[in-house]
Amino acid sequence: TVIYTTNQDFSDAVKVETTEPQVVLEDLFVATTYYWQVVTHTADGDNYSTVFTFKTADTPRWLVIDGVYNSRDLGGYTTEDGKYKVKQGMIFRGSKLDEITEQGKKKILNVHKVKTDLDLRDSSDTGFTGIASPLGDQVNYINIGGIGYSSTISGNKVETFRQELLVFMDEANYPIYAHCSAGRDRGGSLMFHVGALLG
Repeated sequence: TVIYTTNQDFSDAVKVETTEPQVVLEDLFVATTYYWQVVTHTADGDNYSTVFTFKTADTPRWLVIDGVYNSRDLGGYTTEDGKYKVKQGMIFRGSKLDEITEQGKKKILNVHKVKTDLDLRDSSDTGFTGIASPLGDQVNYINIGGIGYSSTISGNKVETFRQELLVFMDEANYPIYAHCSAGRDRGGSLMFHVGALLG
């Protein structure tokens, strides 16, 4: 069993069972120190290794969610003044959730603890229903047709943009998963503006 955590006292530790000589850890926070150890299970009992540490690179945080692609955490970036880091695990962006697998659902709900599905698609998107989140009824589903890169935010698009930003003003919505179809254009545009507002 590989045990890893960001807390030196091993509270909130994650356990990974394996029979292989190596294990791949996914979705780690960026620029973060992790504490880890290995437990071997034998007929004579459990044996704990020394506690080791490693620090993850200060790079964008990509996520691995089965059935979903282009998923990232908006957190981890340093503000322009160098004083703060955007909190990780609060705002995620990516592709639509329509093809998410049961394994993907478990991860997005239990590991990333997503509470809100902000769907930026509209009736022009193939397969779009706009009725409910594929994540289930326990997730708050908000549908607001997003604004793409090539659009100027004027006229009725100002109100659309205001509605999008209001989702991030409500603490009860966090963590939020925001997406369009591919997570590039409308989702990318919104995340660009949210990132700018966060400095």
